[in-house]
Amino acid sequence: MKRQKRFEVKISLDGAAFDSDPRPEISRILSDLLDRLRNSSESYVLTDYNGNTVGAAAFGKATFRRAK
Repeated sequence: MKRQKRFEVKISLDGAAFDSDPRPEISRILSDLLDRLRNSSESYVLTDYNGNTVGAAAFGKATFRRAK
């Protein structure tokens, strides 16, 4: 399988985990993503510290639709 020439990350900042200052939670999510990248997966579901799905990352186009 040919790898895409881009890696895309999408994070929605709508949840309570991002209310006061979103930077610490974004940093935690990206740190977790870095650890998971070492496992050679092609796509990733991103969750906040409350366990809510807040985004996606993928080689190629990351698809993420926030539940309403």
